[in-house]
Amino acid sequence: MKNLSQLIQSRYSCREYLEQPIEPKLLQQILTVASASPSGGNIQPWQVSMVSGESLQRLTSALCAAFDKKHPQQPDYPYYPNEWLMPWDQRRRDCGKALYQALGVEASDKGKRIYQWRRNFQFFAAPSAIIISLDKSMAEGAMIDIGLFMQSLMLAATAAGLATCPQASIADYPQIIRDQLDLDQQQKIICGLAIGWPNKDAIVNRFRTTRVATDQFVRWHN
Repeated sequence: MKNLSQLIQSRYSCREYLEQPIEPKLLQQILTVASASPSGGNIQPWQVSMVSGESLQRLTSALCAAFDKKHPQQPDYPYYPNEWLMPWDQRRRDCGKALYQALGVEASDKGKRIYQWRRNFQFFAAPSAIIISLDKSMAEGAMIDIGLFMQSLMLAATAAGLATCPQASIADYPQIIRDQLDLDQQQKIICGLAIGWPNKDAIVNRFRTTRVATDQFVRWHN
């Protein structure tokens, strides 16, 4: 069993999974662990839709159809800023460049880049997907609670030998998700999470993002 530091540092965004399904009992155990996450006033605002089997196939088909037909993206909330500033713009560019280099995709190969982005809406062929939603009555502070819950969820999955990939991309089509999963219109779609047994031989799963040194984001006040 890895300690907490090892779990945090070994977690990565998995983009290729084995076809092996996850036992419902194991998924339940992971969710139970994640439910211990803190939240402001203990409101526990997160809502989870666990999607597998035919439901996942229908959802991915609908999302891919919207992507292929270039349907307008209408997320329930803005994830990225309208205008990118440094150093964050450079970091995201470096991340995308490194990922495509790991996949052997040239910057000029638009077809392969689109294909790779489309796989987001297939949850990278993971056997299960998690949709995280939040009641629209909640204020922005509840997004902190969602982040805490997701980190706990991903670490619990990593401890169980599973891999995950958090995905804000699927939130571009929130109404499709609400319709496909018969969710209340009051549910704000925050993000998705691919989850499954990792294909350790896949080249893309050898890709790792870098982290800046602590002196780039920490100020000490003594």
